[in-house]
Amino acid sequence: MLVMGALVSLFFVLTGCTLDCGHELVQEATSPEANYIATVFDSDCGATTPFSRQILLRKAEVTFSADNAEDVVFRVKGKRDIEVRWVDAKHLMIRRSPNKDDIFKEIGDWHGIKITYVADWPSSSFP
Repeated sequence: MLVMGALVSLFFVLTGCTLDCGHELVQEATSPEANYIATVFDSDCGATTPFSRQILLRKAEVTFSADNAEDVVFRVKGKRDIEVRWVDAKHLMIRRSPNKDDIFKEIGDWHGIKITYVADWPSSSFP
């Protein structure tokens, strides 16, 4: 029984999902054709789990829920400086620190949406 409890706890820590987490919206960016929304949010799950900043992608008609772990494309320990911008309808660019030591999750593609990570905004990528 103790092993099962430890496995369940490990699952919640690895997926970033827990019933006792608090979430705070930091930024939202809607794709150019308004089909998708990238949401940057902070997650605080108490003393036993590190505070994290995350990015979740979803279809515009889907209500934001931080519990949709499969839609989280980026997760980093702490309150890092992160920003999202859409390059076009199927390409999201995420500006984040070049230091990858505290990154827990970094996905390059989500349901056909290309995701590029940069340390600084390339001036030629945006109007």
